[in-house]
Amino acid sequence: MSVSRFKRRLSDYFEEKPKRRLLILAIPFVIVVIVASIVYFLSLDHTPRFRIDNISNVSPSIPPDTVRDMEQKLYKLVERNSSDSFVGSGATIRDGSILSSANNDIYNGEFIVDIDGLHQSYYVQYEWSNNESVKLSSSPVVLSCLHDASEIKYGDFKCMDNFSFNEKEHNDSARYLAQYSPHVETIKDNLMVIISYRVYSTGSSYFQISVDSCGDENIISEAIAVTKKWISSFNIDPDSIELEAPNNLCNGGGL
Repeated sequence: MSVSRFKRRLSDYFEEKPKRRLLILAIPFVIVVIVASIVYFLSLDHTPRFRIDNISNVSPSIPPDTVRDMEQKLYKLVERNSSDSFVGSGATIRDGSILSSANNDIYNGEFIVDIDGLHQSYYVQYEWSNNESVKLSSSPVVLSCLHDASEIKYGDFKCMDNFSFNEKEHNDSARYLAQYSPHVETIKDNLMVIISYRVYSTGSSYFQISVDSCGDENIISEAIAVTKKWISSFNIDPDSIELEAPNNLCNGGGL
């Protein structure tokens, strides 16, 4: 080998060495980035959602998890009631349908969501809090078909919800009373008692009694009594209806 050729090969070796070193150092970094990307992708919730365009009308501070829960359950309900394929967007909250309240860091309420493109509407009940120490109900978001004929906008599309699929397990009387919900009664000191139809995520139903009791058991008892009297006015046995009366509502509790 000639001296000049040897020098050239020696020079090439020292020039390539830094590049090789950079390549070796870069390989672990690339692997870390790829693994991190895969882990992040797998951690995402890929459950389909039906977007509610004006969901911020409920509250600008509504948690993303609550919105996701609403939109995922809306997608499932639309899927159950649609024979054709659909695009999961275009749902809007009906003007004037939002009823809400806030008490002890818990925000709860209800609204009607319309889907013009599919001629479907649904009833949404929700509960949320930005305080992580606050314990919410086991089903903070529940969607169901509309029960009040005056609220049906597009006509009867034979809506089926969890209640419909489990109808034999429920008392028909509760469904009948649902068309009059929410109902308002008044007790002493002009306290309003708001009686609202509710549906568990399992499909079973109950009536929530909301009154500003501030923990006063006498007020709660009176609210329950006036609720039972209202139920009896329909010739329905009040003991056949499940009732819930939260005792922590104070200063504006209820819907």
